[in-house]
Amino acid sequence: MKKLCKNCRNNFYHIDKRQKFCNRKCFLSWNLGKNHHGWKGGIKTRPDGYVRDSKTDKYVHRLVMERHLGRQLKSWEHIHHKDGNPKNNVIDNLMVLTNSEHRKLEVKTQKRLNGTFCK
Repeated sequence: MKKLCKNCRNNFYHIDKRQKFCNRKCFLSWNLGKNHHGWKGGIKTRPDGYVRDSKTDKYVHRLVMERHLGRQLKSWEHIHHKDGNPKNNVIDNLMVLTNSEHRKLEVKTQKRLNGTFCK
């Protein structure tokens, strides 16, 4: 019987009626990202709450700030969450600081004790 490949849209003859792809290569190229059974929306969350985008491999708070500024952030620019919640990536909650400014602010707000963050 003839069937249409789900990936390349070419006709192919199948033996098993459950077969959806003309070959393994088509299946493997289709079975990526949102088509993969283990897809979780392209977002990874670290245990401390920071959210990372799987597609760009960047932290979401950095992506939000880059979009807002219209440029890429420099490696020395840090993003501070004003409310201390790393999952709250609304632009009004974010501010760009240098490393020293960020450390001073964290010490001032007592979020950092002995080099580690406390909640």
